[in-house]
Amino acid sequence: MNNYEVLNENQNENEIYDYSQEFQIKNINYLNTYFYYLNQENRLEKVLQQKIKLKNNENIIEKNQLLDLIKNNKFKNTHNLVSIMVYNIYVQPNQLYDYIVNDKEYVSLYHLKRIEQFQFKKTMKFLNSLNGIYLFFRENKNIYISENCKKNENSNTKKVILHSKQNKHKKTQKFTINGFL
Repeated sequence: MNNYEVLNENQNENEIYDYSQEFQIKNINYLNTYFYYLNQENRLEKVLQQKIKLKNNENIIEKNQLLDLIKNNKFKNTHNLVSIMVYNIYVQPNQLYDYIVNDKEYVSLYHLKRIEQFQFKKTMKFLNSLNGIYLFFRENKNIYISENCKKNENSNTKKVILHSKQNKHKKTQKFTINGFL
């Protein structure tokens, strides 16, 4: 039995799990996404988590996949997307000790300024589950129904009054006949 072969407590004595596989650099197949919903005072209301499968084997989350996440997780259309943060750990097996001593050099927290594809860096298999995307939604400030726009309880329509801003007085035009007034 070599140093990397350790007996797992949940396995039978005859089965040996090779932990060296956990230290191999692998592509990210699944990614944790976290949705944070803030109210108007920036207090946390709700947190949701979802695991998504990346559509390709190149550690890339596509723009369309991000747009679908945003569209499907808007909270009752009362919250708007405020920020997208991406957390990526990229540690090589020979850098593991350095990572334990000073993890700031191997962890990246990116702020996406626009919705676009993002490529994650490969990392060791047992650290893949720590990579993730964090989406922050804030409650709209103008969520209220004024008294004039409320629905009538007996009907399914709203009464909308449009006011015209045309001048009530028509401007008189001067015209000349054969150049004389």
